[in-house]
Amino acid sequence: MHGYMAVGRIMLHTGTVLYVAAVLTALAGIGFWQKKKKGIFQTHKFLALVTTLLFLLHWLIPGALRNLF
Repeated sequence: MHGYMAVGRIMLHTGTVLYVAAVLTALAGIGFWQKKKKGIFQTHKFLALVTTLLFLLHWLIPGALRNLF
């Protein structure tokens, strides 16, 4: 929401990528909770790490994707 307010439109930026990673992490957590499979838990832990790193990127360098494209 704050990204839309700052930019004035929906666009790909670090916050959008962070949001997608957080949703995927939550879905993997729900999947593990339902299925109790070790592989899903490993995926959930990996996605949690990715989400944490993306949060740090978004917090420290919010315009990082703008520099790439």
